[in-house]
Amino acid sequence: MSFLRKLILYSPPVLDAIFLILNTTDLKNNPKEVLHKLSSFLNIGPFNQTELKIENKAAGSRSKALQQFLLNRNHPLRKATRPIIKPFKSLLLKSGAIDILYKFNRKKSSLKPISAHERKAASSYFSEDLNNLKEEFQISFPQ
Repeated sequence: MSFLRKLILYSPPVLDAIFLILNTTDLKNNPKEVLHKLSSFLNIGPFNQTELKIENKAAGSRSKALQQFLLNRNHPLRKATRPIIKPFKSLLLKSGAIDILYKFNRKKSSLKPISAHERKAASSYFSEDLNNLKEEFQISFPQ
């Protein structure tokens, strides 16, 4: 039995003043109430919840050669053009031309589902954590 569970058995009134015990199920099912409880316990203002937006969508590159040119500082073509571009470097950066090249070279793609081999490797790597989640919080993930 964990230290926290033993502590709960022996001194519940003391715990209420010192600790705030939150349940992951409650957080999942009723996040607003849990966040309100947390902000009250910490004597801070309420949390401002904002909608999450996808920032890093899966994408690939249309041209691997252009991608390497943009990313690899030691690319031979980049090294060759460096003396020519150097006087215009600040102008290029301010103009946003590099960002335009990145956008032009980007193509939408979807994330591949996790393979059986990757799932097996992750399960064995996180087996102790998965067991702890199952024992302590009754949270389990499909294998």
